[in-house]
Amino acid sequence: MFQNYLKLLKTLQNIYKTTPFSPINNPHDVSIKLLLDLQTKAHPILSTNPYLSKLSQLLRNIKTLLEKLEKYQGYGLKSLLCRQITKYKISQVAYAIEAEIQAYFDRKSVQNLVKILEESENEEEKVKVLIEFIKRRVRELAALAIEALASFNRKCVCGACVNGINNSKLDINGV
Repeated sequence: MFQNYLKLLKTLQNIYKTTPFSPINNPHDVSIKLLLDLQTKAHPILSTNPYLSKLSQLLRNIKTLLEKLEKYQGYGLKSLLCRQITKYKISQVAYAIEAEIQAYFDRKSVQNLVKILEESENEEEKVKVLIEFIKRRVRELAALAIEALASFNRKCVCGACVNGINNSKLDINGV
């Protein structure tokens, strides 16, 4: 049963990491269809595990939001506004799904670490598990630092471009 959880969660995680999940551009995207199909198959597995019940609820929420998005395909003001709000909610739920999956893997990793540290008599095994855990945390921290740096650079470059455009308009108007 535990292997089913891991396989399912790895599949979900791969969908979010490798396939561009974009209901904003195309609500009929292959990744969305794959996600909805997986949600249907995953419900029996996810609903029985108390640690994964929130993930199961989030998957149901995203399915409901995608169905809602399908209803708002008109070009009237109400449809446009509802579509934008729904797309925003979908992106928030997608982010929460990814966070829940990561939280589950983190929980299992820590449980495994504690179990080996408490139960194992082999010092080499304990050191190996600790080193692996530290490497993983370092990779995660490095990824967060790179993401923050990219965000900072994007804001600086965009700000400089906007300021450059504004300054060039002033120069043109001043001539």
